Amino acid sequence: MVGESPGFSSRSKTERCPTMIDLDSYRWLRIEPADAWFFRDGRPCNRGEDQGDVESEFPPNSTTVVGALRAALARENGWAGYGSWADQSTQLKRVLGDGFEDLGQLRFLGPFLCKQMEVSDGRTLREELLWPLPQHVVGRFEDGRFVPLDLMEPSPEVVCCDVHPGGVQLAAPRMSTRGAVVHHEMRSQKPPSHPSDVFVTTAGLNTILQGEVPSATECFLREDLYTHEARVGIRREPVTRTTGGGDIYHPRYVRLRPDVWLVEGVAGVPEDWAWPRVMPLGGESRMALVSRLDEPPSFPVGRSGSAAMV
Repeated sequence: MVGESPGFSSRSKTERCPTMIDLDSYRWLRIEPADAWFFRDGRPCNRGEDQGDVESEFPPNSTTVVGALRAALARENGWAGYGSWADQSTQLKRVLGDGFEDLGQLRFLGPFLCKQMEVSDGRTLREELLWPLPQHVVGRFEDGRFVPLDLMEPSPEVVCCDVHPGGVQLAAPRMSTRGAVVHHEMRSQKPPSHPSDVFVTTAGLNTILQGEVPSATECFLREDLYTHEARVGIRREPVTRTTGGGDIYHPRYVRLRPDVWLVEGVAGVPEDWAWPRVMPLGGESRMALVSRLDEPPSFPVGRSGSAAMV
């Protein structure tokens, strides 16, 4: 079944996410691209200007996904698709709110990046939320994969500098067996570093929150999850179907790997409401496929047993 995670149901709700947020009160949605998505960043993208560096932001901002879901829910439940749904229906206004700041009775969690992974037997699949790798995890690249080596922490020695009159504690490898090995490697070769664009699974983040180094199998480069895809388009006049000067544009889409998608939690929707199966999402109204997960996803849990919403 879509979204089912083996062994998930055997854990209690507290073990999944011991926080005041009741995950079971949310309907969890799997959102996949029908083709590719376009989420513009803040750089100018005006007609006639160079657009070669305008890339898609990913994962998208929460406001982008929330707005698309609210509009899709409104269309599925009576909104005409133009004008304000708040002016058209008091029920739509009560449930969906009115405008950017007013979400009505809705609550959202996400969006979260999710990947389907194989368990050790090579056949069973599990679905893991992905999180940006914390800054204090350092390692090296080996055979195209990031291998974590250690967790950095403030050094016991104080270094005098102009940042603070009393000096500062710089980041250093942990004073442990693994840290000693890394410290030796730092002297003999290029020291490990924290790379950009690396994600870690919930299982790997749980390991980090316990003060341990995650396995390399729990870390993924951005290229393992999605790629940017450059395209060339041309604007046409709707009546004459002709083009003119400055009508060529050059967007850079984001294309997800087949086993990667977004997950969003939605609460506050009436039980008798219809849910969208397809909706426009992001720039150029690129389409997204929406389906329901059968179980809430697992969230990171720290040493104290408290959930860590990153």
